[in-house]
Amino acid sequence: MLPVPNPADDALIREIAAAQGFSADVHYFDLVGGCGANAALNGCTWRVFEPETLRAFVLCLADSIRISDVANLGLDAQTTFVCRLSALDDETRAFLAGRTNLKCI
Repeated sequence: MLPVPNPADDALIREIAAAQGFSADVHYFDLVGGCGANAALNGCTWRVFEPETLRAFVLCLADSIRISDVANLGLDAQTTFVCRLSALDDETRAFLAGRTNLKCI
């Protein structure tokens, strides 16, 4: 069974989705949990999507994100990646900005 966000995370995920222009009817799943990916992002990285429109973005609420943490997530230029600005060092910010539609909160 994949980890379920606590109620505070659920509220924050929905608040960030609303700020990105998504409806209240968003769904999300842990993008890393159970995938054998980097444990640094486990339980704090979600794919958030709107079923009606199929629009989606990746949300990472990790306190620190390194290139090695995100390099194998399958991110591309069509991926909107939302994270905390404070979680990124300059090198990781440049990496994500060059490969995704990076939005910092």
